[in-house]
Amino acid sequence: MKGSPYTDLMTLDVTDVPQQETFVVFGPTSVPGKATIHVDWMPGPQGLFPYSDAAPTYLVRNSAAGFAGEYTLAQAHIDFSFTSQVSATDKTPFTFTTNPDGQKVLFSQVGHEMNGSFVR
Repeated sequence: MKGSPYTDLMTLDVTDVPQQETFVVFGPTSVPGKATIHVDWMPGPQGLFPYSDAAPTYLVRNSAAGFAGEYTLAQAHIDFSFTSQVSATDKTPFTFTTNPDGQKVLFSQVGHEMNGSFVR
């Protein structure tokens, strides 16, 4: 993870994380696969707010649960791919990749969280 909620861009890169492909939920067959994820968050103005207004920042605090956080609404762009060694019908490798154009992320935020002894 690179960046902070107070920078123009935060990035998360996860590459070739081992996964299991079952082809159907809880299916009887399982083959190895891998996932790669790249997410960019751009803290600040949203489509719901005029560009002259900053995106709202809000505080959450729950002392009983030992949790506190400060969050800012953000825009996000997600690239995701998944590859398995075989497809559901034959031995051909299968890859699913998101389309980078026309994405619509319904909700995104960045922030700082504290838990445990940090909350009084």
